[in-house]
Amino acid sequence: MSGIDHTHDTGLRSWVPGADGHADFPIQNLPLGVFSPNGEAPRAGVAIGGRILDLPAL
Repeated sequence: MSGIDHTHDTGLRSWVPGADGHADFPIQNLPLGVFSPNGEAPRAGVAIGGRILDLPAL
């Protein structure tokens, strides 16, 4: 078994507008980071295109 399945499909596209077309961060490799919205306390998030998914809020 090679460990490659449908989640590695390079043809996958995101439902988030503007999230496709980033060579370094396709939908299979989303960057994790820390952000501080409007001067609030820092918290974890995942960048998807030009947006951030707020993990604690999720």
